[in-house]
Amino acid sequence: KPPIHRRSQAQPEYFKREEDIMTGRTSLPQSKAGNNHQPRLGAVKYRDIVTLNVGGLRFQTRRSTLRRYPETLLGSEEIESYYEPEMKEYFFDRNRAVFQPILGYYLSNGVMCLPSHINPDIFVEELRFFKMGPHVISRFAVQQASSQWYINNTYHFCHPIQKKIWICLDNPDSGPSAKVIAYLDLAIILIAVVAQCVESLPQI
Repeated sequence: KPPIHRRSQAQPEYFKREEDIMTGRTSLPQSKAGNNHQPRLGAVKYRDIVTLNVGGLRFQTRRSTLRRYPETLLGSEEIESYYEPEMKEYFFDRNRAVFQPILGYYLSNGVMCLPSHINPDIFVEELRFFKMGPHVISRFAVQQASSQWYINNTYHFCHPIQKKIWICLDNPDSGPSAKVIAYLDLAIILIAVVAQCVESLPQI
C-alpha cells in the first residue's frame, strides 16, 4: 500500500506570529549569551543629557561636561539633592539671568565673562552658591569692589540726593522709581517717533 502522508500539526511561522500578537506574547529571539541586553550607544548618550531648571528657565547639557569640574556644585554628587523625580530635572530657585555665563564656564573649558547688564554683587552671590571655586569668585569679587569704587569715587557728589538721582537714571533696576523713569523715557521716544511718522504722511 502507498504510504499515507499525514498532515503535520506544526503551524506555519506566520500563524505563530499572529497567535502571539493576539495573545500578547512576544517571540523575539534571545541572545546566545543570555538575557544581558547591552544598551545602544544612542541610549547611553541620551542618558548623559541632564536638564537644569534655574528659576523656570531650562538648560540642557551633558553630565560629562559638568563633571569636568568636580569641585563645583554642578559637577559633584551634591547636585543630586536638587533632583526632582517627577519633573526628571534638577531645579534651582536662583537667578536665571546669571546662570547662563555660569553654564558657559563648563562649556568653554573654564572661561567666564561678566555680562555688562548683570550686577556684580548678584553675580558673585550666584558664584558662591554654585561653588565655582575661590579662584573664580575672587576674580569677580575684585570687579565687584572696583565697580563700587567707581561709583563712589569717580563721581564726586556734593549731596547724597545727587548720587541717588544718578543711580536712578543710570540703572533702571535700582528701584521702582528708576523703572518708572525708564518707562517714561521709552514712552516719550515712542511718541516722538509716531509724531514724526504722522507728519511725514501725505495730507488727504
